[in-house]
Amino acid sequence: MKIDIISIGNSKGIRLPKLLLEQYGLTDCAELETTEDAIILRQPRIAREGWDEALKKLSPKRKKAMLDDESFDTSFDRNDWEW
Repeated sequence: MKIDIISIGNSKGIRLPKLLLEQYGLTDCAELETTEDAIILRQPRIAREGWDEALKKLSPKRKKAMLDDESFDTSFDRNDWEW
């Protein structure tokens, strides 16, 4: 599909057909990625998507390592933080 690059103020832009936007679920925003020879638009990823599944796959030892060590104490904790 060939599309024209149009002027939008001091910038340039493209118009994407409504059916194309609907086909890929692009509504209010899109994620833009560039490669050496391409510009890619895709649906924005949901923050922390897939984290639940990844956590379930971790061993108990790795899960424990991800938790904050409650005995870890810093000078900020002792002197600056107000509880």
